[in-house]
Amino acid sequence: MPTLDELELQRQAVLKRAVSLTKTVVHGDKRVDYDLTMAQQALALIESEKEHATDAPKRRVRQMRIVSNKDL
Repeated sequence: MPTLDELELQRQAVLKRAVSLTKTVVHGDKRVDYDLTMAQQALALIESEKEHATDAPKRRVRQMRIVSNKDL
């Protein structure tokens, strides 16, 4: 899980990229419309991860290793 500093850096990078994106490009008589929902979804995901990282207490990850004498 990324740290809060890493999440903030990701958020700043996505915001910087989203601001530089244009929704519509016109060249002569041709027009292209871009969908910017991916940038908005990425920001929402980063924000939810930040909230989860600050609200949730640190949980211990427990792993169990199973060993057998027989080939499985």
